[in-house]
Amino acid sequence: MKLAPAPEMVRYLAIFHRAFTVSAGYKENKDPYEAVLGGELADALHNVPSLLWDYKEKGRHSHSQIRFVEALQKYGAPERIIALYSYVASTEGTAAELGLREDLSDICLAPQDALDRYLRVLHQACLALRVMRNFDNDGDTSLPRNEREYAPWRNLETIWTTEADEWGTFCSHLAQAFLPLIAALVRWNTFDEDLWLQEASAAKTLVPEQFRKSWDAQFKQWVFV
Repeated sequence: MKLAPAPEMVRYLAIFHRAFTVSAGYKENKDPYEAVLGGELADALHNVPSLLWDYKEKGRHSHSQIRFVEALQKYGAPERIIALYSYVASTEGTAAELGLREDLSDICLAPQDALDRYLRVLHQACLALRVMRNFDNDGDTSLPRNEREYAPWRNLETIWTTEADEWGTFCSHLAQAFLPLIAALVRWNTFDEDLWLQEASAAKTLVPEQFRKSWDAQFKQWVFV
């Protein structure tokens, strides 16, 4: 296996950082459109960690990014959501996003065993966060799926349920817990791994009560296996 070159690692980890920031924002902004976008981004990114660990080629996502913007436009996503996605996927400012100099002279990659472990963790986190894409507008549920008008971005604020809000809050805190780790993979010399583990594990107290029992189990399964 071949690790991705440092510029590619920075490029994609910056996209991860922006995407997780979108998901993390829900606990303050309570914006259903950004919550659903966070789920879509997590779904789009969930296989990227394996590509960074077993690197073969670059630029493979450029066409899918274009198709995703076209889908957002086709199905009526607000302009601000299209603009937010375009910002997340941009290759501009990726070093600064992770707190690095533009020339990457201060990059400090995590050791290979840590990179392997934590890239797998990011994969698992994406699988959890993508649940929010299930809370889009599923149309008139009294009709069979093949007869519904597909408009996933229509009037999300009017169909947003308590369940959607609780899942959004859970995913928001989950994304927030993993934000420091993403930057740490290229700034390992500034990262206090033990402190991060303590703070991320303790964040279970911030999520809705029904999610707290599973927080420790999931966290330990992802991080300590």
